[in-house]
Amino acid sequence: GYARIVFIFFVVNDSNNLALRYNVSIPLFIIFHTGTLLANVLLGFCLRNRICSLGKLLSIMFVSVGVVLFTLADQFSKHPIIEKDGKSVHPLSILHFNPGIFLLIFATLLSAYLGICQEDLYCTYGDHSQEGIFFIMDMYYKCTYTYFADYIAECCNGYNTKEILIDVILFKNPFTFMHCIGCLLVLLGTIAFTLCDFKFMFAQKKSV
Repeated sequence: GYARIVFIFFVVNDSNNLALRYNVSIPLFIIFHTGTLLANVLLGFCLRNRICSLGKLLSIMFVSVGVVLFTLADQFSKHPIIEKDGKSVHPLSILHFNPGIFLLIFATLLSAYLGICQEDLYCTYGDHSQEGIFFIMDMYYKCTYTYFADYIAECCNGYNTKEILIDVILFKNPFTFMHCIGCLLVLLGTIAFTLCDFKFMFAQKKSV
């Protein structure tokens, strides 16, 4: 059970790291990970027949639209429309579209599936969270460090995770009005989703 989770965990992290090699900006990398809400709902519906409330669906829609807007804004800022042979080349053409985006989508879907695998494991063997953390992290870091020690050291020396505002201000990543709208939608959707969870928990406690 733990071996499958460790393997999926490794693939998710490796896909995220590979995405950064394809000129994916840090703000886009951060904002894209909020798309796990949509991935969790989709896989939960397809694999577990779970149906969310209307409030959660609306909040997820806000987050999804925000992620899409932020992604498109990032591509527009990197690939402006140019003239080639008298024709306008659109920045979202398949030749210009960043492969890192597909890696992020793959990692997001796989991380949602990882949650379902963990749920199955706990349903079968019980909720032993401390044991799970020990085995998963121990196996993961041993395997990772054994085969990628030099690469990890290189990445740690050359890269530190930064917040969106720090990255935009200090490193001058483009942050247009479209970026701002996408970020705002993601923030509002995340807050709304959290409030729906709090409302559900409060209703459960009140009924008890």
